[in-house]
Amino acid sequence: MMIPGLGLLWASLSASAGTLHGTLVDGSSGAPIAGATVEAWDPRLRGVSVITGDNGAFAITLDVAGPWRVRVVPAWNDPHVWRMHSGGADFCEGEAVDATADVDLGTLTLPIGAEVNGTIVDQTGEAVPGATVWLQPVESLPNFDRPALSDADGHFSVVGVDVDYGGIDWTLAVGADGWPDQYLGAVYDDEESTFVQPALGDSNDVGEIDLLDGITVGGLVSGPDGPVEEGTVHAYATSQILTVEVDEDGRYEAIGLPPGEVITWANSPGLAQTYLPDADRPLVAEPVLEEGAVRDDLDLTLPPEAVFEFVLLDDETGETVPDVGGLLYNDTQTVGLGNTADAQGVLTIDRLHGGAYKLYVWGADTGHTDGWIIDEDGAERIFQIEEGATETLELRLPRAARLAGRVVDDSGAPVDGMAIAALRPDLTGLAATSAPDGTFALGGLGAGEWQVSAEYGAICPGDPGYVTLYWPGTPNPDWARTLTLTDGQQEDDLVLVVARDADLDEMSDVWELEHDLDPTRAEDAWEDPDRDGYVNLDEYRMGTDPHEGTPDLATCGCASTSSRLSVAWLLLLPALVRRRDPRE
Repeated sequence: MMIPGLGLLWASLSASAGTLHGTLVDGSSGAPIAGATVEAWDPRLRGVSVITGDNGAFAITLDVAGPWRVRVVPAWNDPHVWRMHSGGADFCEGEAVDATADVDLGTLTLPIGAEVNGTIVDQTGEAVPGATVWLQPVESLPNFDRPALSDADGHFSVVGVDVDYGGIDWTLAVGADGWPDQYLGAVYDDEESTFVQPALGDSNDVGEIDLLDGITVGGLVSGPDGPVEEGTVHAYATSQILTVEVDEDGRYEAIGLPPGEVITWANSPGLAQTYLPDADRPLVAEPVLEEGAVRDDLDLTLPPEAVFEFVLLDDETGETVPDVGGLLYNDTQTVGLGNTADAQGVLTIDRLHGGAYKLYVWGADTGHTDGWIIDEDGAERIFQIEEGATETLELRLPRAARLAGRVVDDSGAPVDGMAIAALRPDLTGLAATSAPDGTFALGGLGAGEWQVSAEYGAICPGDPGYVTLYWPGTPNPDWARTLTLTDGQQEDDLVLVVARDADLDEMSDVWELEHDLDPTRAEDAWEDPDRDGYVNLDEYRMGTDPHEGTPDLATCGCASTSSRLSVAWLLLLPALVRRRDPRE
């Protein structure tokens, strides 16, 4: 299993739980590898990293005891390929190290990868320096991309290409200022590109790559008083965007877009953000389909901006509320403009056309709700404004409800990385994640009905797993109930008890052992030992015995969310919601 992106969410370091140390060398010569990044990842993909020294040595200080997986990534211009510390390139096959103290990983080795060379030139044959080249596996395996930069002669060398794990076919993408992003074979679509098949020991020279010029679009940006003197224009075509400045005559020119349907939009001080030719949203796409085409008539006309100044007040105290974010959407929610309230609690949103808008605010950090501003009838409030007008309005923000506490498993151990989600009836919602000590806080909740769940997605087989649970205490999604919250309701001492699930089959390990099932074998979730038509997962979610034949739904208790279920989400808002029989 490859991990898409492995986005770096680096853990903050506090008291050390131990260190991982070792030395990185070349697999053939034994020479030290300097400048490589050594990363340690916990089961929730939080990571810490260090750079190897001149002697290849490294030491990673960790704040939490294991398990940690270690990955070694050489510098972009290093000829070695990246590996997990156990030698493979599959993240989940990397041995998890329990760093409860100092751990010596010994000597780690990296093999040399293949090399792909070529030269970037323009349509006249002139070298293009500073172009970025990306070699990517056709199978889109994450983390195997290898970059290079063309030198003054347009030459590039992509090194460290992993032919052992990356597959046979690779695409080669090129990006350079003044040219559209494109692929080997003079195409803009990676599926139409010429594949590279690198091999160890070969030169793998792709020759000259003649960059397509693409298209050029431009025009005049005007306001009520004629051409603007400053501003920015964004030009979009075929999934690529260029941003250019307006010159002193109000003209813009975007050079190097791929041919396609072109959309442009402009901003200029004191004027409304405007899409081609004069709208508050993208309505017109101008076809510029011929390679090398030049269009200089995509003019934009910007009206005077309308401005909303929302004075944000606490609904209880009447005091101003700073630092609340807001996003104002047009009536079709195709374009939104936003800002953050200043120290005086004024949320200013400008660059608007005249028209109707709805406002979404993020107030959780100040103890207020995240959500749409609503009117007295509970509907999303509509704010009208005329072209060029400035409207100042006071908005009272209700105090948010808050759910906070701690997540533990059915042995009492804290659970790190459990996602606590709350969804409104329209399926929009908020979420929080438990910390390594199991604590969580979910704020910004408005008054009303919420469906609350706790879910844990294990990254790799063998990582900790837990059964998904639903309010008010069931692993059965069909028995989920909504939770009614009031403005400002604070519940800060919740304890969520979730069931361990080693084989990730959504059945409790304890329940499986109690019923002579195997908690390490996921396939048994779909077996039916008593042949009553209900597989083991059904029986678990109903709270019935998988060996006793067809359950009587009227008498077995399986239509109850009572504590007879072997897994319960305990103590969640016990004073607020009585347990309900789903037959009510």
